[in-house]
Amino acid sequence: MKISFSSILLVLIVIFITSSGNSKMVGEAKKCFATWTCEGDDECRLKCIDDHKGDGICDSSTAFPVPKQYMLIIYSIILLQSQSSTNQSRENMETDLSRVTLRPFSLTDAHDFLRWASDVRVTGNLRWQTFTSEEEALVFIRDVCLPHPWRRSICIDDRSIGFISVFPETGDDSFKAHIGYGLSHEYWGKGIATRAVSIAVPQVFNDLPHVLRLQAFVQTQNKASQRVLEKVGFQREGLLRKYSYVKGEIHDVFVYSLLSSDLLPLP
Repeated sequence: MKISFSSILLVLIVIFITSSGNSKMVGEAKKCFATWTCEGDDECRLKCIDDHKGDGICDSSTAFPVPKQYMLIIYSIILLQSQSSTNQSRENMETDLSRVTLRPFSLTDAHDFLRWASDVRVTGNLRWQTFTSEEEALVFIRDVCLPHPWRRSICIDDRSIGFISVFPETGDDSFKAHIGYGLSHEYWGKGIATRAVSIAVPQVFNDLPHVLRLQAFVQTQNKASQRVLEKVGFQREGLLRKYSYVKGEIHDVFVYSLLSSDLLPLP
């Protein structure tokens, strides 16, 4: 297909306008495109120009008929730019870390709980089995989450998107506790797990004052979880070979720790 210089120039102009970040210019450009759809109908174009006179863009020198195939390109570019802006706004809203909170689980969380606990990408590194029904989720929340010594729902706008659990040891080892967490796949890589653990750590040491050491065992291939702990301030202490049994497989794990006397993260 032969593409003329004028069509390339036209597309480049549109790309410049739509990527300029100037919403007023984009809006005016869209008005100008309306005159081009008249495609040779002078009365139509003159009326459209008159409707938008004073815009600074849609004057008689810039309003000219454009073939329909060019219009498809132009509108496609505008649509993609608009969609990109919408996605960026949604992304910014989703990653607003001030919306991340922790709270105890509730029976009303069953529906939201199932959304992430039924995903093998989330449960793959957990001892939990993958959930298959809301009834299973409800029973688990009732029988496991609610009586748990320290388990919190990670929430966005009070909607459950994951969990953090702390398991205190007993007897002579009661000064130690284990921390674990999981997060809905759609929120991975957005800093939410790091934010949630940062909130949890001071709460744990406050709620469980006898705990001096908080530790985590992370499979060596789970790089994302390792980064979360390191960002919060946990120290990697070593490698435990063939240490953890999860879903039929034995894994090497790194051991991480944070002491109550360490510099704790700001919640």
